[in-house]
Amino acid sequence: MPTFKVFRFNPDKDERPYFDTFELPDIKGMTVLEGLYYILENFDPTLAFRSSCRQGVCGSCAMHINDRYNLACESQVSALGNIITVRPLSHMKIIRDIVGGERDPHVL
Repeated sequence: MPTFKVFRFNPDKDERPYFDTFELPDIKGMTVLEGLYYILENFDPTLAFRSSCRQGVCGSCAMHINDRYNLACESQVSALGNIITVRPLSHMKIIRDIVGGERDPHVL
């Protein structure tokens, strides 16, 4: 059973960022993006993340997955181990949860 540790932050209500943990069923061929949709549909409908094409073309699902930058739609859960940590891109200003916006002026 994979465990997702998902970065959470809502600037309208949270004082500081935190991680939420979700245990997902072991589904053959599941990508990190599919795992995030599973969380959205089954555990927490407030989870915010971006995706568009689901085919590794557009780059909208780019995020920090287990200490590496990658596309969530191309990252196989089975290849990442039992714990998958998902964060927003570090050079982007956090809009909410895993959604980054304009470049953070404090990051070089």
